[in-house]
Amino acid sequence: MVPARAYVREPVPVSLIVRNTALETIELYLFGRTPTLDVVVTSEDGETLWHKLDDDAIPAILQVYALRSMEQIEQWTVWHPRDEVAGRCTVAGKLLTEGEPIEATSVVTVTRR
Repeated sequence: MVPARAYVREPVPVSLIVRNTALETIELYLFGRTPTLDVVVTSEDGETLWHKLDDDAIPAILQVYALRSMEQIEQWTVWHPRDEVAGRCTVAGKLLTEGEPIEATSVVTVTRR
């Protein structure tokens, strides 16, 4: 989902991949004109450092994606750590669905150059 190491003031790619590992086709019901990925980055002490959607309005559009066996979709964004960010950060990504979001969590260590 994120690289293991990153640097302050440098872009950090964040992605979430959903792969259908079943033998049959599955349907995903995803919100937004394109699938909506929300990301929350927290420090070791639990402080929220960045929340991608942070009060953004999400279009009330529901799209159906049919994924055949071993097919995948990927959504991504970029986080720009500020100067005060250093240390281990938890990055939680959520792909917004009709039901519970599809979630993944990773840890990145942010350092100064």
